[in-house]
Amino acid sequence: MSEIAPEQYCCSRCSAPISAKAQTTKDCRLCKSDWNFSKAYCFCTYQGKAARAARLMKSEKHEALTLEIGHRLGAWAADTLDCGKYQFLIGIPQHWMRRCWRRYNQAVTLASPISKATGIPLRNDLLVRTRWTEKQGTKTIEERLRSVRGSFACRSNVHLKDCSVLLVDDILTSGATASDAARALRSVGVQEVDVLTFARGASLK
Repeated sequence: MSEIAPEQYCCSRCSAPISAKAQTTKDCRLCKSDWNFSKAYCFCTYQGKAARAARLMKSEKHEALTLEIGHRLGAWAADTLDCGKYQFLIGIPQHWMRRCWRRYNQAVTLASPISKATGIPLRNDLLVRTRWTEKQGTKTIEERLRSVRGSFACRSNVHLKDCSVLLVDDILTSGATASDAARALRSVGVQEVDVLTFARGASLK
């Protein structure tokens, strides 16, 4: 982990790596104007050792690695983000069938040490995944957007009007998952949703 460092030059909105000469998000080929979240903070780019670490995190056998990354991500977030503006921190939830099968969610595991480091209250009881979605790894951006559309909802008894929320996940690639989760949160009155991930996938066409 010590050899994995934050990207030096990245898009100010979605954290995709860009040229040192780039000045605005218009120079980023992966920044999507129709995302439902405002900004994505990604610690590093999904390549080399960072990509290997991100792949390992998806297995419960490597929960210790996920926690280690969560501690480092939390320290980085505490120094980088305006953490005081967020009322809640939420790990991207899994569908209940996947949770029963795997009994491990890397996003929730990451979120716990991040909450402790940043002081943002962790609330993994607010957002639910309402339907099973296929793995997104081999899909194009358009296929990912269609696949996850409408797959998140907030619990009926939550009151989040005018709140700001920070979503946590392991990887941001197309932004489809985070965007639909943000859509669900905004539908119950959340004012702003940002995203924090370990890695930024930047290879989609």
